[in-house]
Amino acid sequence: MNTKSARTKQQIVLAAARVITQTGIQTLTLDAVAAAAGISKGGLLYHFPSKEALIIGMIDLFIEQFDRNLITKLGSTSETPNAWIRAYIVTSLEAVSGEFELSAALMAAVEVNPALLDPLRERYAYWQSKFDQAVNPPLARIIRLAIDGWWITNLLGLAPTSDSDRLLLQSTLLDLVEKNL
Repeated sequence: MNTKSARTKQQIVLAAARVITQTGIQTLTLDAVAAAAGISKGGLLYHFPSKEALIIGMIDLFIEQFDRNLITKLGSTSETPNAWIRAYIVTSLEAVSGEFELSAALMAAVEVNPALLDPLRERYAYWQSKFDQAVNPPLARIIRLAIDGWWITNLLGLAPTSDSDRLLLQSTLLDLVEKNL
């Protein structure tokens, strides 16, 4: 796929995320997304022929962005279980522009068809396999679940945390990795 086409697809996916986060899942229509993206409905249909295809595109972008950020955080360190877990912690707890908007859209969009989460389930299984390689897999799993709990509570606005709380959680989890894994 050429760069312009990839940019257009990303623009459409982010517009769909905005539609959902600003006005709710019930307003996710191809017409609304085309208007939010500033393109014709035909242009949208060229890239995403259905609402389900658009949701798949949203999920794919989320996975791609998270993995790209994770690899960046891993950097030139060896991919030992501890290095990978540290990179996962930092990637998960950093506020990346647009990531929560896209994540919120995914959570809402799954109402359409829960099977659309299968690619994300597969990726989570891979990420969990990295945690399972730690010296202490049960503690590694607890760390992942703490991260996921933080992510969900912030995503859903259940008990949002401040930046200082997020940084304290991050340093505590990184300390646990260093001392116990």
